[in-house]
Amino acid sequence: MDFSTAVSRNVKEVVLNHATALLNIDNSLVIARSSASSYLDRNGNGSWDEGELQGPLPVAAKMRQGNGTIILVSDPGILINSMLVKDDNLLFIKTLTGSDINSGEILVDTSHLIRDPMEITKTKLVGIKGILSRPCALLGIVSLLFIFASIYILKMGGSIGRES
Repeated sequence: MDFSTAVSRNVKEVVLNHATALLNIDNSLVIARSSASSYLDRNGNGSWDEGELQGPLPVAAKMRQGNGTIILVSDPGILINSMLVKDDNLLFIKTLTGSDINSGEILVDTSHLIRDPMEITKTKLVGIKGILSRPCALLGIVSLLFIFASIYILKMGGSIGRES
């Protein structure tokens, strides 16, 4: 990777989880570029094809906006626990956000990420769990279980509370 002087003092190598590139970024804002052997695999076939962009490609940029700073990193996966320990990833994030990351507010925009089926299912299950864990829903479920169990026992010829 190639880093701007703002980052390159201590950061030598950054590993991205699902690498991609930033497009339409002014060169003066770019703070990290991929290697010269990289390419943007637009059709997802795992190899470079005619017409696909070749590296080095911008993977991080930093710009001032009002009273704050916008830092763009092409792969938000760099922030997950398993990726922070790779090469200089944690140092890279600390360098971008400043030494005291609690001095301001950090927002991560994940609205543009493609959601895979597992993530969609997980989100739905968390929502269902939230609904089912409410007291009225729990009471309804227990009541239905009691009713169905009672109907089953009565159909089998048994009795509830009486000795046979």
